[in-house]
Amino acid sequence: MSFLFVGIPSPSRNYLPYLCTLSAPLKSLGHKLNIPVTTIPHIRPELKTWKPPSPFFPLSGPPPSNHLLLTASFGRILPSSLLSLFEPTLTLNVHPSDLPAYRGPAPIQRALLNGERETAVCVIEMKRRGGIDAGDVLGRIPLTIPSGIAYGPLRDTLAQKGGELLVSILRSILNGNEKRTPQRPLTPTTPHAPFITPIDYNLTLHPSVLLCASRFCEYHRPLSSVLVRCAQGTVLRVPMLRSEFKSLMSAKSWWDGIQQHWKDSEGCITFTNTNPLADS
Repeated sequence: MSFLFVGIPSPSRNYLPYLCTLSAPLKSLGHKLNIPVTTIPHIRPELKTWKPPSPFFPLSGPPPSNHLLLTASFGRILPSSLLSLFEPTLTLNVHPSDLPAYRGPAPIQRALLNGERETAVCVIEMKRRGGIDAGDVLGRIPLTIPSGIAYGPLRDTLAQKGGELLVSILRSILNGNEKRTPQRPLTPTTPHAPFITPIDYNLTLHPSVLLCASRFCEYHRPLSSVLVRCAQGTVLRVPMLRSEFKSLMSAKSWWDGIQQHWKDSEGCITFTNTNPLADS
């Protein structure tokens, strides 16, 4: 069987080792790190006319039954011209959410932002019509979201589980005993997962949230983070920051770039309701 695997470098790289254990030829290619790679266009109009490499294009007849299209955390809609090169039942997507919840390109981020405690990873069939991430489910692995986990570790855990699930599903397809289950109907409360936008990065520290005494933030060298003291004895750790109109940078670079007159004698920033430059 020939595979066309479509994904972005991270986290899709976590799925590939599991695919390389499925059959001897693919495993051999994976071990040698000599898997052919083709870069798809980043511009949407060019993606619509992009053609995959041989043996997936051109075709001399109907789509072969041994060609399979796989996507994992790709985050983009594949054009119908590409999907038509494969049998409808042989176009699969690995989606890191408990579908139909969090359909869309940012399921992990949205689940964390909404404080979800449970999630899943699903292998689904890509539908030509009927909505994004709406295809029949071939397999599902549930997962409890650990308290305080960040996006990266959760992404990698779901990718690992997704890789294991994907191999199981591919084996069932080869054996002809896979099961496909339609997703539950959407409801008004079903959460969606649109792209993360700049507004999702905004953090507003209202004075009422901060402690009345020792209200400050400082750079903590051992943690390589800016620490913000908040209410009820809690501390917010921020490893990466971005000032308005500037690029995202490490906490140290951001802290070193702050003008000295914003810092007190101990090198901390104190939150006040007055402008420290008002009298300058």
